[in-house]
Amino acid sequence: MSKKLLSSPFLIWIACGTLIPLAVIAYYGFTDRSGAFTWNNVTAIFGAEHAKALGLALLLALISTVICFLLAFPLAMILKTAASGKRDL
Repeated sequence: MSKKLLSSPFLIWIACGTLIPLAVIAYYGFTDRSGAFTWNNVTAIFGAEHAKALGLALLLALISTVICFLLAFPLAMILKTAASGKRDL
């Protein structure tokens, strides 16, 4: 059996779990209620009524990134020094 054939369940999983939902989001983002192509949905994100929500989402993403970095970096340094004698991991 070919090694490429063994990766097919993973590729199906990626397609069903990532690509199909992204395609659905893009479809609804670029069409109106009748199914016609429009840019109004995309440009509405930058409107005044959505600016507060967009700003809050970006701020929360920045805060969570900083928290994860502050927790992960010292832990990585501790693990690096603790495992320095164990090279066969």
